[in-house]
Amino acid sequence: MPDTHPALKACSPQAPVTDLYMGDDAYHNGAFMLEANFGFYVIFKPRAGLEYPPKDWDSFDYGTNDGYDFYLSMGRFRTPRNFISKTAIFYWDDQVQHPNYDEFWKVRDISAHMKNVQLRGDDSRRAF
Repeated sequence: MPDTHPALKACSPQAPVTDLYMGDDAYHNGAFMLEANFGFYVIFKPRAGLEYPPKDWDSFDYGTNDGYDFYLSMGRFRTPRNFISKTAIFYWDDQVQHPNYDEFWKVRDISAHMKNVQLRGDDSRRAF
């Protein structure tokens, strides 16, 4: 963890997001993950407070078993607003407005700020 308290002796991030564009959930080295991103955003609802997440998530009715046909009939790539809730659309907008690895993505890459990180165990040390 960057700039952590000196008393912290260990940190074990589980599936951390470091660079959303280069090989993480949103883009895979520049390839926009249309189905994965859309499938997440149609059910994603930012929480208003510290309430527990729902036991059952709402499912989205695609109206067809033909995924290719669904995305083709969606129309313009940048305007799926009639499918995605207004509260989650800002994530979608960020991604489609920055299709290239620009400053928007670079400043969000936490791995650029990680210094002197080491894995320790069975006599091996690797620095990132």
